[in-house]
Amino acid sequence: MKMAMRAFLLLNALTLALSIPDLPIRPPKKEEIMMRTQDGTYLHTLIYFPRDYEDGQALKLPTVMDRSPYGYGDMEWITELFMPFGYVAVGQDMRGTEKSEGNFSMWHSDASDSTDLGRLDHPPELEQR
Repeated sequence: MKMAMRAFLLLNALTLALSIPDLPIRPPKKEEIMMRTQDGTYLHTLIYFPRDYEDGQALKLPTVMDRSPYGYGDMEWITELFMPFGYVAVGQDMRGTEKSEGNFSMWHSDASDSTDLGRLDHPPELEQR
């Protein structure tokens, strides 16, 4: 009896799943910029916005930022963890690594570069190349 009930429920679930139309899933909006620091060095920065974000939307959104010497070509983990909750995800190559300019010096310039990254919420101060 239990086996027949399980088979019946599984069959109904499969029928329901197959009858649901495929809904288009919009990929997140992605911006790739070279952010200018205070000393003129350009750092490679990827910015991912939530799927429901529209260009020009004047919103202050929560943001999670990560800086790494290993590159951000594959930022899936940060976007999958935080974007469903409405966060903006920002990843940046540290100075002198991957696509960023400058010389890598084991975190000597990290404090000032992190401060510059925090200026992303003030577009007039942000210089892009």
